[in-house]
Amino acid sequence: MSTGLKDGLNMPFGICSMTMGFYAIVPMKNMAAVIFSIIIGTGFGLMIHLGDWINRGANQMQKLISRFISSPTGIDQKKHSTQR
Repeated sequence: MSTGLKDGLNMPFGICSMTMGFYAIVPMKNMAAVIFSIIIGTGFGLMIHLGDWINRGANQMQKLISRFISSPTGIDQKKHSTQR
């Protein structure tokens, strides 16, 4: 198993374990199917590098929007894109 797949699956497994905890409090119908689809969807997204495609699309939209709206002064593009 690749390192990227191992790292990428940590978050969905954590979410699934929290969901199972909620299930103990409030019974949900079809929870097993939901958890299975989350894990399969995450694996598929990691295989096709969906996050990279989303980042590329976001960068293209940012370039388009920046033609019409100026960016804040005094901050470079790299620092601006890494701020959260």
